[in-house]
Amino acid sequence: MRAGNEAGVLTIGVTTGIYSREELESASAAYIERDLKDTANILNLIL
Repeated sequence: MRAGNEAGVLTIGVTTGIYSREELESASAAYIERDLKDTANILNLIL
């Protein structure tokens, strides 16, 4: 998250990895998704 935020790019955290929602929030993720199942929503965030 830090590198993405410093570069000015959209950051999306996904809680299926090793980081919790709270950790992703603390790292200033622009968006936090529970998983990648809703691909339409993920694409809408990116595009």
